[in-house]
Amino acid sequence: MSLDDLKEQLYRCSGCTECYGRGPWIPYKDAVDAIDTWVCPTLKEFKFVTYTGKGQQYLAREVAYGRMELDEEIAKVFYSCTTCGICDEICPRPLLETQKEMRAEIFNRRPDLIPQGTREADERIRTTRNFLGGRPEKRGHWTKGLEIPTRGKVMFFAGCHLSYRQPQSARLTVQILRKAGVDVGYSPGEECCGLHPSGDGNQGLLKDLVSKNVRMIQESGAEVVLASCPGCFKTFKMDYPKIVGKLPFRVVHLSELLRDLIREGKLKLGGVGDEAFTYHDPCLLGKQHLGRRQALYEAPREVIKSIPNLRFKEMRRNRRWSYCCGGGALVTQSAYPDLSQRMSKDRLDEVKEVADAVITTCPLCVANFKQGTKGAAAKTAVYDLQELVAKALGIQPLP
Repeated sequence: MSLDDLKEQLYRCSGCTECYGRGPWIPYKDAVDAIDTWVCPTLKEFKFVTYTGKGQQYLAREVAYGRMELDEEIAKVFYSCTTCGICDEICPRPLLETQKEMRAEIFNRRPDLIPQGTREADERIRTTRNFLGGRPEKRGHWTKGLEIPTRGKVMFFAGCHLSYRQPQSARLTVQILRKAGVDVGYSPGEECCGLHPSGDGNQGLLKDLVSKNVRMIQESGAEVVLASCPGCFKTFKMDYPKIVGKLPFRVVHLSELLRDLIREGKLKLGGVGDEAFTYHDPCLLGKQHLGRRQALYEAPREVIKSIPNLRFKEMRRNRRWSYCCGGGALVTQSAYPDLSQRMSKDRLDEVKEVADAVITTCPLCVANFKQGTKGAAAKTAVYDLQELVAKALGIQPLP
């Protein structure tokens, strides 16, 4: 789809203000679980309706019909949006599709308007094949001592953050699966999944990454690709089929597999201490995200609640109403890092209302939250799901 394909849809906004937060018209499907504490993150930050889904629809319409020229202010509206997807859950208009196509329009027509940090992130991916700019030959260093085969029916796609910044989580994933009798392979030839170029409009870079990763996975003989990063999961599930057609393998998120292994009695969890825990739903694992309606809300919760005597309490905004950590599918983080951190601290304030520690299933959320706790007087412990499960299994991380 292109911006031109959306032109007719862009006239159909009724101006109900639901995308601002909680507006005067609450659709029936939201009536049961509607909450009054959600507000569009970028509206909260910038205080202008222009930044909401309604404002974006108007701007996109004017650009599509040639009545408005692309400029820095328009680019800021579209690149500061976290694409958290709550507005797209509420509204039948293609809000996230519009957001995606406007970024592609900016990328193709006025790349000079793209925030510098976003351009630099794409260049890192182009030259090093990872978002973080790590040396390609070190991508698989986290496997040291694990002797993971490079072929197999189940292949673990570690992703950029686990490979370079959170290697312990990658190692723990393999250790947990082996304890459950699951053989998993890994290819050090994997490259960035393409989440960032998918989100910033760089379709050429995305297609390059997709073709190489699909070929690598096919050569491994994999029937299942296992992702612990929701960004990798979403990109494989939603973006890859649009480029290469039906995938020759299934894509499974780690929380789904852990839930099944616990149900089957292959993982028997013990206690993890007296901390009070809550869970943060990553945007990319739950709400509609350009067709993401995966709604993987319950799988991680079932895993967490399988831990005996765990003290657990939900935040006010959870599941479909979960507030973004500020990462914005890497694009907000690269374009406006200060904005990203302010949003992260907002979410951590919510955590502190109910718990001592927050669990999530997203390495980007983990990184944002840990950054957000720096300098705080009262530290909030941040766990990813595999860390907590490993602790409940008594698994010691490899050095």
